[in-house]
Amino acid sequence: MISHDLEYEYEGGFVLKKQCDITNKRNFFRFSVLVGKGKGITLFGLLLYLILPLAAKPVLIRDIQSIRSERLFHQGILHINMHHYLAAVEELVRARSLNAKDPDLRYFLAKAYTLAGFRDQAIEEWKRLVQDFPSHALAQEKLEALVQRDIPREKPTYSLLNRFSQRGRDFRYGFDLALDPKGGVWVLGLESRNVVRYLSDGTRSLRIRPGNSNLGIPYSLAVSTDRIYISDYKNNVVHLFDLQGRSLGVFGKKGDEQPGLELLGPTGLWVVDDGSLFIADSGNHRIVKVSARGDLQYSFGSSGQEKGKLLHPVAIASTGSSGELFVLEKGNRRVQHFDSFGNALGVYQSDLIQEPVHMKLYDNTLYIVDEKSGIYSFHIPSKQFFSRPLDQVLEMPDKKDEHSYRALAWDSSRHLYLLEHNQDEIQVFAPTDYKVSNLDVQVMQIDRRRFPVLGMRVRVQSGNGTPVTTLRQNHFMILDEGVRMQRVNTESFQRNHNFLRLVFLVENSEAMVAHRDDLEWVLDSLLAKMVRQERMRVMHFSDQVVRRTDYDWSVRRTKKEILNVQSGRDNNTGKALYGALSELAPLSYQKGIVLLTSGETGVDGFQQYSLANLENFALQHDIPIYILSFQKEPAHGELRSLAEVTGGKWLSMYDSHKIGQIPEALRSRARSYYQLSFRTFTNEKLKERFRKVVVKVEHMKQIGSDIGGYINP
Repeated sequence: MISHDLEYEYEGGFVLKKQCDITNKRNFFRFSVLVGKGKGITLFGLLLYLILPLAAKPVLIRDIQSIRSERLFHQGILHINMHHYLAAVEELVRARSLNAKDPDLRYFLAKAYTLAGFRDQAIEEWKRLVQDFPSHALAQEKLEALVQRDIPREKPTYSLLNRFSQRGRDFRYGFDLALDPKGGVWVLGLESRNVVRYLSDGTRSLRIRPGNSNLGIPYSLAVSTDRIYISDYKNNVVHLFDLQGRSLGVFGKKGDEQPGLELLGPTGLWVVDDGSLFIADSGNHRIVKVSARGDLQYSFGSSGQEKGKLLHPVAIASTGSSGELFVLEKGNRRVQHFDSFGNALGVYQSDLIQEPVHMKLYDNTLYIVDEKSGIYSFHIPSKQFFSRPLDQVLEMPDKKDEHSYRALAWDSSRHLYLLEHNQDEIQVFAPTDYKVSNLDVQVMQIDRRRFPVLGMRVRVQSGNGTPVTTLRQNHFMILDEGVRMQRVNTESFQRNHNFLRLVFLVENSEAMVAHRDDLEWVLDSLLAKMVRQERMRVMHFSDQVVRRTDYDWSVRRTKKEILNVQSGRDNNTGKALYGALSELAPLSYQKGIVLLTSGETGVDGFQQYSLANLENFALQHDIPIYILSFQKEPAHGELRSLAEVTGGKWLSMYDSHKIGQIPEALRSRARSYYQLSFRTFTNEKLKERFRKVVVKVEHMKQIGSDIGGYINP
């Protein structure tokens, strides 16, 4: 029994004890009158006994409501930290009906709506909270973050955010620039023949000196998740280093154990998501692909001017999951388009191409750095060249000649980095809309299992929803009940949780049964790319959702359960997808959903959970949805939109090549989750008390905050 004692003392020595059992639905009250000093019950005491309960009843009811509201609020907090968002909404709505004046309760209700994917309800609750508590600045910030996602953005402009010039101290004549996944800025010095790594604020963190690397004429550099590659034009090799600057050897030299790998004047480099490397072998007029370990995979190209031939290629870029390549040729002054096997798909020429040196790919556009023409671009969808594209988007206090730039790169948060070689200066630009937007910080979970050490799962995105993946410990500040935590450990999930967790949703229908044989060979192309450390779960659905397996590493068992498709009707696709998203939301691994459907599912299957709910839920928890259909085009365009907006794709079952690329595409996704841990100073004797934690993030002159909560165990 959970009870609450109220005592009232009156003149004459009477003490009225009123004990309320708040677990009793009838709100049964038990009264006892204690008469002081052993005297008998007097007439005055009897009157008090009869009248006082009626006078105290409104006060007691309010007290009971407060207790019930607090209890429901605590349950809602527990549900949020366990990722049971619909249960949290239910408990917090009931708590609000009893106590609508608690801003913390209202804040977490809006937060639960947001995390559950019910965006319209979340916006409405944030609006009510701002209206009732105008001074609640954080609620206003959350409301603006949700509303701004709907505002269509024009072509972005960039404002100068930072510049740091070394003027020859760290490197001389900067010639190339690359960014690593942890926020490092790598610069290659041509005259100084070295490579320097900076943090995003301009602090130097590493320098690979010439004596350590024996660089001849370094031309280009490329960075993967754990390695840095430097092409050496003079020594005809590619140098390998880890991200701490330790040499891992070279490959491509004459007399190499792999004769086909001998290089002659290597120039441009491009790292693919799986860790393999493309090399522009300029002197041999070809493109070479090697594995992450430096083993030759294949090469293509030979000297000539015809389509498919190459003449002194200097740069290369890959479009990602499709594997298509764009090669910039200095000899032929053109850009060639190849498929992943080296077959020429197109040739594009322009008078702008004079003395090209580098090429970078960003947002379906190739940006080319040319010693004579400056910087110009090639828009891939329209197949058109544009001169001086940066003049139209850069807002600089002092305009510079684009001929002085030697390299450029974008990070995952859309910041633009330019390397100016005259002053050896690195310039950092931010999208102009960042001036009026904050970071979107979301405390997803507080784990109290190791109390008093608390673990926090925090997601950080830019104002447009782009993951911010380069934060370090000094970017976070945590306040536990207003007390700043001095020792905060931070760890990005991207490093340790790169293995996949996949949920296969299989439609049970007559059409799927008819396609069972075709489904088997489609699965082979996908499941063959899974590794043993990864786990898969199978769920079948029609009008009901049935979980067929737990997370399993066995490809054989997974395939068997997927192929055990049965007939069904009234497919509730929305319910199945929402259930799969709920299964994956608590997991910190790279994750995704693969929906296997006949393609005949209509919008009727999304009545319980709308497409908008599913889209918002998936975006909140960074879960791409891939839809594989036996129809070449979706019956409803909303399904394709759902897949593409969440970061997945709508694919035909007959496109086995693209289906086989799904696992690698999921592994290479940028993650915006961070695991924080700290030791709280909360008094352990304060049991079952709500504790409020504020997380503040500041990065690249942008700030963001959020509130999390936990209940003392």
